[in-house]
Amino acid sequence: GYIDTPKNGSSVKGEIDISGWFLDLSGVSKIEILIDGKSMGEARYGDIRTDVAKVYPEYQNANSGYKFTLNTKNLINGQHTLTVKETGNNGATNLVTTTLNVENQLPRGYIDTPKNGSSVKGEIDISGWFLDMSGVSMVEVFIDGKYSGQAQYGRARTDVFQAYPEYQITNSGYQFALNTLQFTEGQHTLTVKGTGINGATSTLNSTIFIYNGNYPKFVSSIKLPAYRSYNELADYNIHLTLYNPSYTRYFELGYGDLVNVLDETKYAARIATQDGRSGWVHKDYLETSLKEDLWLVKEARTLRSSSSVLSSNIGSIPSGTSLYLLDHVTTSDSTYNEWYYVQTVSGQRGWIWGALEKGSNQGYNVIKYEVSKVGTVTNQVNIFTPLNTKANVTADQINRFIQYKTSGKVTTMTGLGWAYLAAQEQSGLNAIYLLAHSGHETGWGNSSISKNKYNFYGIGAIDSKPAEGAYTYDTPEGGIIAGASWISRNYPIRDWDTDEKFPYFQPTIDNMRNDNSWHQYASDEAWAAKIGFFAQEFYNFINQ
Repeated sequence: GYIDTPKNGSSVKGEIDISGWFLDLSGVSKIEILIDGKSMGEARYGDIRTDVAKVYPEYQNANSGYKFTLNTKNLINGQHTLTVKETGNNGATNLVTTTLNVENQLPRGYIDTPKNGSSVKGEIDISGWFLDMSGVSMVEVFIDGKYSGQAQYGRARTDVFQAYPEYQITNSGYQFALNTLQFTEGQHTLTVKGTGINGATSTLNSTIFIYNGNYPKFVSSIKLPAYRSYNELADYNIHLTLYNPSYTRYFELGYGDLVNVLDETKYAARIATQDGRSGWVHKDYLETSLKEDLWLVKEARTLRSSSSVLSSNIGSIPSGTSLYLLDHVTTSDSTYNEWYYVQTVSGQRGWIWGALEKGSNQGYNVIKYEVSKVGTVTNQVNIFTPLNTKANVTADQINRFIQYKTSGKVTTMTGLGWAYLAAQEQSGLNAIYLLAHSGHETGWGNSSISKNKYNFYGIGAIDSKPAEGAYTYDTPEGGIIAGASWISRNYPIRDWDTDEKFPYFQPTIDNMRNDNSWHQYASDEAWAAKIGFFAQEFYNFINQ
């Protein structure tokens, strides 16, 4: 016997014909089709095959052809073994085999509610849609990897059917009621798992913040501004006196202050202080414990018994040391007034001067820093991540995210995923950071300086005359790659700066913006938070 179609090793999808011929001196009783050893059914036998009869006249059979229609949607994508099993009239069996690669449309779905990054409380609806070429067997819900239950599947979603008619599923909606009271307060991962009729599974992931009541957090920023509203926090036209001369600071929190979190939106949290004030702050600077994160000491310092250069020398802290920050005070000393109470990893405690320049006490010499990610490959980039890490992503993933952020509109960033990977290699900066930074600065390729000057990072675009001062690049890819190298040389890495004086290097998004009024990349007080939010959004996108 022989398998004419499909050819060995061929790629298939949808319904396919399996055809060929079989001869048996005792006569053919039946032809069965098996996939990976499992019977799919009997083929029709008896099609005219005069070509076979001419080659093998001794079998005296001109009708040796068989045919079977296989719906590959019922198979999991990947390589499978196709077996044609012939049973002769004498009971003997014969087999012919081949391989085929099933490449049907991948399952797809979406979590409509709750939105990624949203705050929830009480009983909430988890809803969305799921599609699988084989049909959907079930949809399950997990919180932090733990099974919560099976969603109801089969709600009408004509909008999804119109967008993806090839799946032929009109009722693709799912819904599940989740009682959040059973979970701890804070951040959780919501996973929706769809299982196809063919047994294949696919997952969607989203981040939610559960807040069923007030809960305390510590401020982990040296200076944390509070704003009257979310809009005031997010809009530099409101909170910068350059654009709003009558603006006054609402109030400011210091390191170690205790607040209650009332609500969260994107990169902001609404808080209440211990003395009854309420406002909005950047939520990245709120922690459950002051020993939750490590801090980096840029330049070596003397460890002292109290917050003064006149106090006893009790040790030294070399440059590059990682330690815990326990407290911060500003003293009345005219030369050295920024002091940090620290604890080394080995447990020694003491005070170090924390600024970079005597007198003005500008520049932070001690910064919050994700030490565990130094020299690693990471796709989880936040405002404290070392920017000289590497991302393990593809140009296609970047392109699809840009398309998602522009709602399919073609902009100057469209199709330039490869350029961000090239920029990562040339500049030494994480490609996800570069993508998030340029997306924020250009409105995802819609700004005038990205269109007219191929400037994607706002380089040279000073507040007073942004369009006039912005650097010009010859090509879009040049703006992405050369611009990344400029940022690397002037902020995170500064490999040319070897004099060991006044270490300007600012290795995190946070430190690029917040360096105590010294060498800051942007004036927008929410600049770092916005870029960090986009980086997290990209991570969620490629893992959904």
